[in-house]
Amino acid sequence: MAKLVGTDEQRLLDEMQALLDNPQAYRQMSRVENPYGDGFASCRIAAQLVAGRTGGVSPVRPFATTSPVEA
Repeated sequence: MAKLVGTDEQRLLDEMQALLDNPQAYRQMSRVENPYGDGFASCRIAAQLVAGRTGGVSPVRPFATTSPVEA
């Protein structure tokens, strides 16, 4: 998760200090899934291309993310 806090130096320091002082706030900020994928897109693409050329089925599972709205 990202939090926009602006460019005010004191606010930046306060927000950083809150993450250092509050374990719950730190956990919330550090345990969020990446909404842009899992880093294995190129592997999936390559597997699909090989499967398509050989007439097979790709052994790589597609990426699926859970919606934060449904969670």
